[in-house]
Amino acid sequence: MTDFEKLIYNTHLKVSRVINNKPYKFRNNFDNLDDNKRFLCKKLAHFFSKHKNINIDRFFNAPYKIYQDKPNLDLKFYTSLKACKLYFDYVNSLNRAEVNSKENKEFFLNSGLFITKYCSKQKIKWDDYINHKENKTDTLNSFFSHIKSGDVSVYMLFTFQDFSKEFKKADREVVNMMLKDVIDDISVYRVKFYNMNSDLKEYFNKIVRLCKQKVETLVD
Repeated sequence: MTDFEKLIYNTHLKVSRVINNKPYKFRNNFDNLDDNKRFLCKKLAHFFSKHKNINIDRFFNAPYKIYQDKPNLDLKFYTSLKACKLYFDYVNSLNRAEVNSKENKEFFLNSGLFITKYCSKQKIKWDDYINHKENKTDTLNSFFSHIKSGDVSVYMLFTFQDFSKEFKKADREVVNMMLKDVIDDISVYRVKFYNMNSDLKEYFNKIVRLCKQKVETLVD
């Protein structure tokens, strides 16, 4: 097995144990792993390599976030179309949570942490994130794929001065095709963002301020 396939196996193991409040220990020796699980890990590795915008940890967690009970989901389940649908349903729910909800506050915080790490990795300043493209040939800014993967909250993006301008510059047909399962009408989010209460606004501003300061210490 490749290291990537082993990572997939252990990520599934971790999620399935943690969700049921059980301890877990990563598997290090795969010599005796049965052929069927090897095949499923290889199939999932191919899937994740083909769809790099999908967050692996979030993919395995998504069904448990959607279902009220705690089903026993094996590796085979995650190779199904149902698993893909549940992933995008979950990512969609993150952005559609009420702006004042606990879930949205947590998503906003995680978005700030993600952008901080991303800026450090790409060696860019916080304010440059919204204009950033990883490759000169890219037609869309990096934040579009980050919305798609559920790594960044739309409300976080509204804190960047150039977000609306950059969003409008992108090809409408491409954006609609890419994000139709995640966000539908960006204006709805804009209204909620600019009409949030003062306490939430201060919470958002504090997170942005701290993350921006952190990036400044990491990027010369």
